[in-house]
Amino acid sequence: MGSTMTEHIDLFAEYERKAVTNRILLTPLIEITDICNAKCAFCYRRETEPAKGSTLSLDVLERLAGELKTLGAFHVKLTGGEPLCHPEFVEIVELFRDHHFSVMVVSNGVLFNKAMINRLKDTYLDSFISISSLDKQTYSEIMGLDGSCLSK
Repeated sequence: MGSTMTEHIDLFAEYERKAVTNRILLTPLIEITDICNAKCAFCYRRETEPAKGSTLSLDVLERLAGELKTLGAFHVKLTGGEPLCHPEFVEIVELFRDHHFSVMVVSNGVLFNKAMINRLKDTYLDSFISISSLDKQTYSEIMGLDGSCLSK
């Protein structure tokens, strides 16, 4: 039987307390790609680090997962660019879950689709989705994306 979300949150809180006390790496941010589908007005990368179209391979991420586990990490945050632009995004989430990491993705959410959600539904993926405005025009101006995606 799987754990409840409350048990998951309680477990994470306990690990967080232990990590702070013992100075253990708890939540590394992993930029799995620099590719992004948006042109956000607030993005630090627009001017300083333009995207080169790079992605981390599953082999590199497999080695990284092992090293992070050795360092005591429990939770990983997948970032980008836009992490859902990585062609193996679902496999990456599954890889880290197979290594017993809690996984969060920081995303604009536009590329989530029903098929992806169905594949991810049992992974306990935490998602932080940035929605800059509920007004379609304002959203388009801030995100550099068609505001009609808010209707999904």
